[in-house]
Amino acid sequence: MHKYTYRKFLAFTMAVMVAFTGCSKGSDTGNPSTAKESESTKDKASDRQKFDSYLNQLFKEDVNSNTVNLHYTLAHPERYGIKAKKADLGSIDLKVLDQAEAQCKKEIKKLESFNYKKLSKSQKQSYDYLMDYFKRQQKLAPYPYLQTVLSPTLGSQAQLPVTLCEYPLRTREDVETYLSLLSKVGSYFDTVIRYEKEQVKRGYFMSDADADAVLKQINDFTRATDHNYMIEVFNTNIDSVSGLSTNQKRNYRKENRRLILEEVIPAYENLYSDLKNLKGNGKNNQGYAHFKNGKSYYSALASYKTGSDKTVPQMIKATEAHLRYLQTEMTEIIKEDPSIYHAFLDLDLNKYSSRKPSKILSQLKQKIKDKYPAAAEVECDIKYVHSSLEENSSPAFYMIPAIDDYKKNVIYINKAQTGQESLYPTLAHEGYPGHLYQTTYFHSKKEHPIRYILDYPGYSEGWATYVEMDSYSYLDMKQELEPLKKLLPDNYLYNMALSARVDMGVNYEGWSADEAVKYMQQYGTISTSSMKALYRYVIQNPANYLCYYIGYLEFMELKDYYKEKSGNAYDEKVFHKIILDAGPNSFRILRQRIDENL
Repeated sequence: MHKYTYRKFLAFTMAVMVAFTGCSKGSDTGNPSTAKESESTKDKASDRQKFDSYLNQLFKEDVNSNTVNLHYTLAHPERYGIKAKKADLGSIDLKVLDQAEAQCKKEIKKLESFNYKKLSKSQKQSYDYLMDYFKRQQKLAPYPYLQTVLSPTLGSQAQLPVTLCEYPLRTREDVETYLSLLSKVGSYFDTVIRYEKEQVKRGYFMSDADADAVLKQINDFTRATDHNYMIEVFNTNIDSVSGLSTNQKRNYRKENRRLILEEVIPAYENLYSDLKNLKGNGKNNQGYAHFKNGKSYYSALASYKTGSDKTVPQMIKATEAHLRYLQTEMTEIIKEDPSIYHAFLDLDLNKYSSRKPSKILSQLKQKIKDKYPAAAEVECDIKYVHSSLEENSSPAFYMIPAIDDYKKNVIYINKAQTGQESLYPTLAHEGYPGHLYQTTYFHSKKEHPIRYILDYPGYSEGWATYVEMDSYSYLDMKQELEPLKKLLPDNYLYNMALSARVDMGVNYEGWSADEAVKYMQQYGTISTSSMKALYRYVIQNPANYLCYYIGYLEFMELKDYYKEKSGNAYDEKVFHKIILDAGPNSFRILRQRIDENL
């Protein structure tokens, strides 16, 4: 389950994973401050104007880096002074990758050139967020060829079909642009293969097992021809575009079908062929710790993915302590009432919530009012992952709306991986009070647009995990089943903590498959196949579990901190408001925001 952001895909189409979608070239609007504190209000206003110009330019350059990025971020770019470029899907530019570290240093220096004391409160917050973000990306910049571009679930080739299918079609021009983008898929994949070949040269190419998993995902997609997901979705979406005649819609459907069959699927087939030819060049069948500089890269990746200032050893220590705590608490719950264990095994959550996704969302939206600030008034469509994408898609995901058109939202559910029994917690995670709620709440605040393009996975996934655990408290259960409200989230967190620990063990400490299996066997009866699957998953998607689990732990630590500092004035709703008002950023800055509100 995750928040589906085009930026996860575009981080690689634009050849970077540094500062937004890269340490932006920015503008030279920042000047060193040498004036004295007693400068006039007019001079202070001038400094603030320069900083706003810097933010505006940074935002414009980032969102207009390619067509998909721009269209997903803004519904009306012209209102932001942005003129769309020619249709462009993006590319992986090796020269940009090689210059990323120097560019990051340049961007940080530029930001430091502004006199912090002269900025407004809001500008200081933007400054804080940018500096923190730039520095986390700077840690990643020295390792551009250790990044994972192709993987079965989160790789660009796996996420591209959904990214294109959900490309917002608001006007006829959007339809024309979308069709143009389909013809660019092949050239984009050409840059992906150039990147993979560079990984081969540097000794960072994927193992045969991981290559086989990606090849299988590609094959699953290309096998669906006339019934391809991208054809079926477009045939439906075109009906929502106003101003088109029946004949025009028919012609667009034909053109889309032609492009999918003659451009997109052949592009995937070529990617398959190229990747198959590269298979066998992988020198490491284990985690990132076994690559040159792999341990350092993983540390930088964990910092970015979590937004935490903890080192990986500190994360390991916190995870193991939490595992022991959860083991003890679950044991005590069952000891106190052994029948609760059987109730847990036989539990059917459908008895305590609706079976309809839209109804569950509506119920959750009502139930959270006592604990959370008022939600933004928005719409949400529930869609289902196409059968051709089910095996390699996440159990569910939320599509991030445009900054200036956030009232229309979409949640995808993967029926193959999300059963009816897990629908309730899934929609709490993706909907209310999870991603949908947090995203639209912050969008409704209308902060400077730069604030909406900072990607902090630890905040977004940590929040969604935190509130998903809280959602069990809303279930209307009989008194004798009340312990389940604690046992259910404890069990989920136990599995999440174990997965995160294996992630760090494999990629930071260098565990072999046997060592990972041996560790997991200490914590319960897990099938050998499941353990081996987890081992491969954390190699293919390093630090992904940390977004959820370490993010969750950080939110719990923040809550404890707020409780301690606020004393008798503690108000859970106020705590949530502080976190939501701050928006996505690091946990160090969130703690600062708490201090400012005490």
